[in-house]
Amino acid sequence: NLPVIADFTFEVTDKTVTFTNTSTDPENQTLTYEWDFGDFNTDTQEHTTHTFKDNRTYIIKLEVSDGHTYKSVHKKVEL
Repeated sequence: NLPVIADFTFEVTDKTVTFTNTSTDPENQTLTYEWDFGDFNTDTQEHTTHTFKDNRTYIIKLEVSDGHTYKSVHKKVEL
């Protein structure tokens, strides 16, 4: 089983951030997603939007799994 490749992009509008998952699986297996927004909120959608309470820096984590392997990626979002 080849490992998944976890990645995402994001767009900030005020305190609302739209996250676009760009993760891939070399074997085209079905993927699951776990977003951690760094403010005690999470989501399991493939793509998601989140509104933050405060203007500050957040570390966003996306963990992607194909049921056999998982990978995670972290990115900094500054509001």
